[in-house]
Amino acid sequence: MIELTFERFVEIVGSSVKTNNLRLEKPMMINFYASWCPVCQEVMEIVEKIEGEYEKVDSFKVDTDEDVILSSFFGVVSLPTIVLFSNGEKPVLLKGRKSEGELRKMFEDTIMKHEQANLS
Repeated sequence: MIELTFERFVEIVGSSVKTNNLRLEKPMMINFYASWCPVCQEVMEIVEKIEGEYEKVDSFKVDTDEDVILSSFFGVVSLPTIVLFSNGEKPVLLKGRKSEGELRKMFEDTIMKHEQANLS
């Protein structure tokens, strides 16, 4: 999982960041966490375990203490929060402790939406 900043996020999504209608080649997952948050560390371990199985999703992490702008952009107010989204889709936010099964379902649903959108 790659550390993401607001500046890097803007590089990835380009001018679509202004319209909030994000255009992406691949679905994106952003894991918002803090180093002092034990539940964040639990979720991070699960995401790191499964992310390699979902190569169709770009995975990033954001330390909310380091990048307040990106956290605010997505309306992150509790930790951990995972944001997953695809082209033009409203981002899906999962807050708090999540099981491996819940996270896998979220990845799979986002991939499916992305593939369906690309067929249209």
